[in-house]
Amino acid sequence: MRRRAWLVYLSCGVAMLLAYLFVPGLRQGWLFNLIALSSPIAILIAVRIWRPEDPTPWYLFALGLACFVGGDVIAYNYEALFMRELPFPSSADVLYLAVYPCLIAGILLLVRRRTPGRDRDSVIDSLIVAIGVGVISWTFLMEPAAQDGGSSLVQSVVGVSYPFMDLFLLTAVVRLVMGPGRRGLSFYMLPAAALCLFVADFASSYDSVRGVIYDRSGYLELGTGMFYLLWGAAALHWSQRQLAERTPVQEVRIDRTRLMLLCAAMLVPQ
Repeated sequence: MRRRAWLVYLSCGVAMLLAYLFVPGLRQGWLFNLIALSSPIAILIAVRIWRPEDPTPWYLFALGLACFVGGDVIAYNYEALFMRELPFPSSADVLYLAVYPCLIAGILLLVRRRTPGRDRDSVIDSLIVAIGVGVISWTFLMEPAAQDGGSSLVQSVVGVSYPFMDLFLLTAVVRLVMGPGRRGLSFYMLPAAALCLFVADFASSYDSVRGVIYDRSGYLELGTGMFYLLWGAAALHWSQRQLAERTPVQEVRIDRTRLMLLCAAMLVPQ
């Protein structure tokens, strides 16, 4: 039953998310907050179940996701709580931005345990991907937000911070993916969760720099909801214990997947 907990959690979570998105009357903030809250709780339960050798990365993940939940609670219920429209920036943005250092630190701790020595090849690979994606983020998100004459200095800084921190998180995830080590299902769900967050944040920031007001159509909730659920499922899967296993020293090789990823990253700026 413990080995199926991740599947039960993910199936129930996806069903609730679909109900939130498509069932009339269920597009309620409390339901999405409940889906979000399940993720840090699932991580804490998973630590008790699987007892990883070093639970620190998972506690950091739980803390980061709890900050995300706090930001969601404020953002989705701001008018009811404070009787006025949600400003930008707000206290929700403080919590949202606090998510990234926790997730990045947790991922880097996993990388450190998997490859305790120097792994310059994976570092270079992650930087190549970061530069390629960074060019797009700068062109479409960071530069327009920084040069928006209608925004205050604080608004511009916060607007630039989101794509900047997304880029840092993506770099850390690519560093994990490119490095050596055992690769169970949990290993693949973590990057998938980070990718969902990156896409949702990119869409949100792009709408913001274009002056488009989000119409609650659900595409942002779909991305962030899957981010929550996949991260929680990654913790509950039994292979999460393998994520921190030390990797024997081995010869670095360029396989087809790695080569295609690097080529795509180098072509992006074109």
